[in-house]
Amino acid sequence: MAEDISYQRAPGDRFWDPRKIMRRQIDRRPLSHCKMDYTKRRLALLVDTSPSCRDEAVFYSKIASGAMLRDDIDLLLCPNGRVDARFDRDEMRFVSDDRGTDWALDGRTVLYFTDWDGADEIVEHARTCTLYWFDNCDPDAYWHSSRERRQQVRLQFRGRHFHCPDRESFLPLVRKIRP
Repeated sequence: MAEDISYQRAPGDRFWDPRKIMRRQIDRRPLSHCKMDYTKRRLALLVDTSPSCRDEAVFYSKIASGAMLRDDIDLLLCPNGRVDARFDRDEMRFVSDDRGTDWALDGRTVLYFTDWDGADEIVEHARTCTLYWFDNCDPDAYWHSSRERRQQVRLQFRGRHFHCPDRESFLPLVRKIRP
């Protein structure tokens, strides 16, 4: 997924522009000038580092380690919906980032590995970005719960939700997260 929406130039990134091809008869432009560029975007990976996610810490660290090796993924530590730190590739370490609840990821594709702490921030940001929520909580107790607050979160959430407590449940989901 990151390769598809990254900033990296690759052969074949230029595509035929149908408008330019149609106007070619009028303005006599060469066929080689009838291409357009395909703009790619970076993927944002948010990982919850709060104590409530300590059971998933090894799984989350493996995902974060893989993201650190790529230059087309922005890695952010986001305990309970508040951005605390981001990974700086120049220094090869996490640096403080005081965005708090303002993620500043509008229009981007975001993968967020977390629990239900900070659900209000998840609902809010799902309106401005393409958000994939990988939830580690028991679906019957949270996502499918009859409690009013959890139903409200479920109905207001505008992204994609997946139950993903470990690596084994994540692997089949990889195919479903194509933007």
